[in-house]
Amino acid sequence: MEIKTLNLNKINYYFTSTEQKATFDKNPTKYLPQYGGFCAFGIYAGAKFRIDPNKFIVEDGKYYLYLNNVEVDAKQLWIEKNDHTGLNEVANKNWTKLSTTHN
Repeated sequence: MEIKTLNLNKINYYFTSTEQKATFDKNPTKYLPQYGGFCAFGIYAGAKFRIDPNKFIVEDGKYYLYLNNVEVDAKQLWIEKNDHTGLNEVANKNWTKLSTTHN
């Protein structure tokens, strides 16, 4: 099986079929991760963290990525807070500043 790839806004996307890529091509912005692809919990906390692409949540049609390493499972921290709306509101405010900084 040939894997199709696309680089959009410095993010690599991988597709397992031509049909999957065609669906993406119809509306690529629908699939862009929130917060520039940085960890949602990190943005909530006020910092940009690299992510583990296997740690994600799709909520309200949006794609959120999370840090995962030997010390922190940020996705689990987000889930345990049980307040997606509240966390998202703080993260959105923080992102207005962080989106203009270099990591």
